Amino acid sequence: MSYLRAIYKDYSHCCNAFIDGIRLLEERAVIEASQCFQQACALTSPSDPGFYKYLSYHGLALVLRGDDSGLELCRRAIQCAPADGDMYMNLVRVECFYRHRKQAVMALQQGLDRDVIHQGLQLMQKKLGIRKKQPVAFLSRQHPLNQHIGRLIRRRSFQT
Repeated sequence: MSYLRAIYKDYSHCCNAFIDGIRLLEERAVIEASQCFQQACALTSPSDPGFYKYLSYHGLALVLRGDDSGLELCRRAIQCAPADGDMYMNLVRVECFYRHRKQAVMALQQGLDRDVIHQGLQLMQKKLGIRKKQPVAFLSRQHPLNQHIGRLIRRRSFQT
């Protein structure tokens, strides 16, 4: 998984174990990162604002070390705190890891619905090659009308 670099808005409010885990994850020290994220979860409670972010990263690290239970942790974190783009990013990464493209695309879309400016989610959208909906849904993408309208829409969006 070549895109482990973390993208955050701000994690200054996060505990030190989590910050250490992020550094270790970026260095590909997955086992140690998993231990740090587990420690961060143990130091907080579900009422803590960072708990589900820690849980999500713990899930990602578990999957990267071969533990399938990490997928469920990522999904649970999203269910409990659905406003964090980083957690959606982790879920997309995990779904991609297991080659669950449909679930990855759904998680990506939900994440972008919640956090449209999240750089990691935008990057994943490009990486996965997700296209926007076609202008006239009941016609194929190759239909000349859809292609013409699509060009007009793209041209208009570049002008603004």
